[in-house]
Amino acid sequence: MDVIPTSLVGNRLKEERLRLDLTQAQAAERCHVTREQWNRYEKGAMPGGQVLADLLQLGVDVVYVLSGAAQGQAMQLQADELDLVLRYRSADEAGRASISRIALLEAKRPTPSGQDKGAQQLQAYAPGGIKPTMLLTGEATPATKSVTRVKKPKA
Repeated sequence: MDVIPTSLVGNRLKEERLRLDLTQAQAAERCHVTREQWNRYEKGAMPGGQVLADLLQLGVDVVYVLSGAAQGQAMQLQADELDLVLRYRSADEAGRASISRIALLEAKRPTPSGQDKGAQQLQAYAPGGIKPTMLLTGEATPATKSVTRVKKPKA
């Protein structure tokens, strides 16, 4: 079995922290450790399972930190994207639905070339049987992945 060189883990952990635009104190707080302990991690101490789970929630590419092999674009969040994800995760169901509706509206806005680049992404995002417009109108939510038929009042 190969041993993971901890100095490399510490260096990659620091890279990820800087990529997310976090100070040592901010990273430590979000991982529920002291700043001194965080400093030890960046110098080569191996973080435990709970810290690794917390790092994953922050958007850290934990596979990269441990192995040096990046997982790809899915985990490469910038600081403003991370802030949005954290706010979404802390919102209640109504808040998440509102955030989703706004995101759908923005994604449907045409680009300067007139193309709707968000349309394919929206279709891929919507789970089976749910159309992006149903997410937009509130007939369905991404959290429940179900459809609630709304009866329109008779005029």
